[in-house]
Amino acid sequence: MKIRALNKLKYEKFDPGLKKAFDIRMKNFPPDIFFFAPTLKRYETTEFSNSKDPVFVPISLTGPSCTLNCKHCGGKLLESMYWAYSEDELYNLVQKLNKESLKGLLITGGSCVDGTVPMKPFLPILRKIKEEMKLKLAAHTGLVDKQTAMQMNGIFDVAMMDIIGSDKTIREIYNLNKTTGDFYNSIEYLLEQGIAVAPHIVLGLHYGKIIGEFDAIKRLTSYNLSSLVLVIVEKLKGTVFYKMKVKPPSLDKIREIFIFTRESFPKIPILVGCARPGGVMEKQIDITAIMSGFNGIAYPSEVAIAFSKKIGLHLRFSEYCCSFLFQLM
Repeated sequence: MKIRALNKLKYEKFDPGLKKAFDIRMKNFPPDIFFFAPTLKRYETTEFSNSKDPVFVPISLTGPSCTLNCKHCGGKLLESMYWAYSEDELYNLVQKLNKESLKGLLITGGSCVDGTVPMKPFLPILRKIKEEMKLKLAAHTGLVDKQTAMQMNGIFDVAMMDIIGSDKTIREIYNLNKTTGDFYNSIEYLLEQGIAVAPHIVLGLHYGKIIGEFDAIKRLTSYNLSSLVLVIVEKLKGTVFYKMKVKPPSLDKIREIFIFTRESFPKIPILVGCARPGGVMEKQIDITAIMSGFNGIAYPSEVAIAFSKKIGLHLRFSEYCCSFLFQLM
């Protein structure tokens, strides 16, 4: 889509709410916008193409399996990752990738019945990998207890975690018998260990409805976050949400949350992460994020890149995970 076609998008002009949010961004940050395209998948635009070689890749410690089998994901997000089921398998895999072009890893996996990712047995070998290969390491954790957070210290540069603002959503969508407080406790344990934390909030996680997202944003203002990542629920083929034909929140509601997030976090980097609906709506989401004063987008649309140039933002591209934004600013 060319710049002249932007008038087809709903929020072409800066209305007062968007203008206020964008002004907050320009007051507190340099005029740079960061676009991330880790080598999880091939990405190519007229401005930037990521490497065909592994530069920053995700590894699932459980393969495609997830005990919780959440309704929105069902383990589908794990299927395209590298898999390692044992410490030796993990070390050998990373060693092989490191001989090519590797610079960093996202360590993740399916959740256990208690909402944790079974990362603990792998921490000694991950520490060895960190020390020997000098890679950037990010963890997409589930719930974390104090002891695990202590053992993660010195291994991970940043930790990501989905934050859910509603106990009802935790039970019904995540199939998890926990509360919102358990997620916030995990953040506290990680921060106590000096680990940078970049929480993710999935907009529309409750069958496409907004339940708890505003509460989560408010609660997160209490923490010294490295960044905050917003993603939008999408229908992944083979999931419960796909069978139910769950629709994402409206662009009006997404815009409202984007503006509220920027106003709530005037000095913390905010990004749109990998997961969001495709097609025209993806372009609309990207433009709305830019106009709402966001600092970055993962796998941006061509329209987002062109629009950023048009309004005078400086484009900066990275093949790292977007959670590393705090190290680039």
